[in-house]
Amino acid sequence: MKITVIRPHNLSPRDRATWMRLLRDEVGLCNPFLTPRFAELVDEARGGVAVGVMKSGNESVGFFPFQYLGRSRRVGQPVGWPMSDFQAIVAPNDLQITPEELLRGCGLKAFDFDHLIASQSWLEAHHVDTQPSPYLDLSNGFEAYRAERRAAGSNRIKSIDRKQRKLVREHGEVQYLPNEIDEDLFQTLIRWKSDQFERTNIFNLFQWPWTVSLLQTVLKENSRELTGRMSVLRLNGRPIAVDLGMQTEDVLHSWFPSYDRSYRSYCPGHMLTIQIARSCDELGFGRFELGKGPEEYKASFASGSIAVAEGGVDLRPVLSAFRRNWKLVKTQARTMRIAQPLRMPVRYARKLKRSLASF
Repeated sequence: MKITVIRPHNLSPRDRATWMRLLRDEVGLCNPFLTPRFAELVDEARGGVAVGVMKSGNESVGFFPFQYLGRSRRVGQPVGWPMSDFQAIVAPNDLQITPEELLRGCGLKAFDFDHLIASQSWLEAHHVDTQPSPYLDLSNGFEAYRAERRAAGSNRIKSIDRKQRKLVREHGEVQYLPNEIDEDLFQTLIRWKSDQFERTNIFNLFQWPWTVSLLQTVLKENSRELTGRMSVLRLNGRPIAVDLGMQTEDVLHSWFPSYDRSYRSYCPGHMLTIQIARSCDELGFGRFELGKGPEEYKASFASGSIAVAEGGVDLRPVLSAFRRNWKLVKTQARTMRIAQPLRMPVRYARKLKRSLASF
């Protein structure tokens, strides 16, 4: 197996076609985060993105998109991290190569992941933890999905519809727009999301200029591989919920949803999720990904889930053991009542990660 490392924009048309075919053909791989176009857009926004192209003879058989961490270029991380909700090696599951061989072929000493598609069994030995990433199955349309949720004992859709009628009675007209490109609306979403990060003591990703630049570019993207979608729910013309997502093929992924907390008792964010699901035929998607997370509403809306894994591959024995134990501590802390005191402040965790990248 020969591996060549190139920048995303240097992929040939034939390689791009092979990449997209693999996303369609391999179970669970089809997702906007795994497209060659997403890798290109991230590289344009922040740089440092590379693709390990695996070849058997003259044929490309797999692709490993990654982002260099640190100046040494010895450690890789997922493209767009920490905003990447799905990560994978874009290749057949029976590909005859080990993770260690893949890293060596790309000139890497280590690769960390936190949303890796767990069904790629050849990487299973490097998993530390797995979590469900919920989705709505809309392949047979919204009414079939609603019937399935009702049969499963979930009354969430009925409850949200009732709250929307109450909102209309008490405050006025509600309008859903599925595909907005509006800078003011985008800035409203960034403000709401930043407030949420601060309120919940989570690092504000938007302090990094490249993150906002990337989202603005994705919003305007409309290509065969990737389309940005920003949906909005308006009350008397004023936005009360926004969802910025991405679509590839028949998969729509909700990336950054938020809402006006003045109306939180009506659950406007959930209203928007339902409205987006209702427009599945109009927008041409059959699966609506919500992304990994502990939010209760995701489980109540979900038809099913895709398991995603946290872990890493490290070719340095001593550091490999240290990194694995550190990930285990973080994983266990999330499930314990004392999780909050155990969490390392974000700035120190990032500093530690950069230090490890220099070895």
